[in-house]
Amino acid sequence: VKCGGKECKGFCAEDICCAGTEDKPFCPMPPCARPPPGCKYVMSPEKNVCGCPKNPCGTLVCSSTTVPKVVKCGEKECNGFCAKDTCCKGTVATPFCPTPICGKPYVPEGCVWKYSKDTDACGCLKNPCGYLSCPPTTTAPQV
Repeated sequence: VKCGGKECKGFCAEDICCAGTEDKPFCPMPPCARPPPGCKYVMSPEKNVCGCPKNPCGTLVCSSTTVPKVVKCGEKECNGFCAKDTCCKGTVATPFCPTPICGKPYVPEGCVWKYSKDTDACGCLKNPCGYLSCPPTTTAPQV
């Protein structure tokens, strides 16, 4: 199918190449961050030109009592709280930390995969997926 002057494997909508078919578009689903305390994601019926959700994670909705206030942090203004001149999301009691999707790590012979409870200035894990630890004589492969 020709679409906007380019070859398209799916279907064309308003000169945009879309995946899947018009009846059943293929809509990628990104990993969605956990909402901050007192907030939730609300799905919207809005679709983009390909027929996929405009906001696949939903729209973040917070109750008026949980909307973070603006605080001064060093030279910046932050929504949330300030820790050691670092802007942090959430509250001091409940920081909002990103939740990555961790794959199965490759561990070379002689090395171990470790998990640590070390946190950054905001109280979030420094290495939420863990880290590779190799003895000084073993070199970690370049990826």
